[in-house]
Amino acid sequence: MPRYFFDLVRNGEIIRDSSGVDLANDDAARRIAREAIDDFRLEDAALALDGWRLVVTDETGRFVADIAVLKMYS
Repeated sequence: MPRYFFDLVRNGEIIRDSSGVDLANDDAARRIAREAIDDFRLEDAALALDGWRLVVTDETGRFVADIAVLKMYS
């Protein structure tokens, strides 16, 4: 089972996911990333993470997804 890493990236600054998560495939990794972003948006975490991106790669460093963490404005 491949391992996926979920790094937070903004303007060249990177907060690395050093442990990663074993998931069945790329689709599962994208789903987990979208769920994490949705959770951030429901919490005050979105305020602190506005402008960041969640970049997903596999264990070989291959790009899987890039999702913006945006504060939800009402």
